[in-house]
Amino acid sequence: MNKAVYLLFHKDHPLSLDGVNSGAENATLALSKYLAAEGFRTIVCAELKGGEAKRDGVEFWDLGPSWEVGAALKRVSAIGHSYH
Repeated sequence: MNKAVYLLFHKDHPLSLDGVNSGAENATLALSKYLAAEGFRTIVCAELKGGEAKRDGVEFWDLGPSWEVGAALKRVSAIGHSYH
């Protein structure tokens, strides 16, 4: 049986995968890395500085400056697994 997909949204500030982040951004990154290390497919959706990437087993999807949540939900639905 496949494990569920964890879909995390981060909104308040743009998220940097290579630069400096603050508390909420660091908490999002730490949680996503933990879930990926536990074997869960983990996707972080945020306004990304630097575009989409995969790091430490975590997929980072760019929502853009207008924060397109609906597009991210459609995209994750296409994966075919339940998500949390």
